[in-house]
Amino acid sequence: MCYRQLQCIEFACGHKEPFTESKVDCNLRECRYSSVHVRPCIACSTTCLQMLGRAQPTVAQRKESLCRHCQQA
Repeated sequence: MCYRQLQCIEFACGHKEPFTESKVDCNLRECRYSSVHVRPCIACSTTCLQMLGRAQPTVAQRKESLCRHCQQA
């Protein structure tokens, strides 16, 4: 199953904020989001995966400041 990879900033308060994302390809013919999915797919809605997997956050940067929500609190 394909999924989204989120690049995040982690703040001193522990909150994470995504700043970019990309799709990670599972390379399965039975996944409608994969680059190797067969097209046209006759019975795609019944034979193929129809959803992306859960987004996977990765901390790419750390900041010593609080996030905007914690700054307003």
